Amino acid sequence: MLAKKTKPSFALIYANINDIYEISYITGNEFNAQHLRDIGFINGVRLQILTKDNKGYIIKIYGNRIAIDSKICKNIYVTEIEHGLVKNNDKQIDIQKNDNAYEILK
Repeated sequence: MLAKKTKPSFALIYANINDIYEISYITGNEFNAQHLRDIGFINGVRLQILTKDNKGYIIKIYGNRIAIDSKICKNIYVTEIEHGLVKNNDKQIDIQKNDNAYEILK
């Protein structure tokens, strides 16, 4: 029987804006890890990065937007689920970044 290929996990700081990710695991000290679990960052949950900069990230999780410090994002490991897809009125629209603008692909 062939082994199922799994995508590698990586820290959330390396994730792209608008892509969909699934949380693989949380590292770091137990206090911060427990706080993340308390606000819904648990294995298997999907999230999307809406914006990011050197100070922090705005993450969409469970339909809510949450601000997370970039130092904490180093401890959240994710696997990519969908690349370049965003939901718009219950439809998925494929987008492509093109010269600092987003073009809708049909």
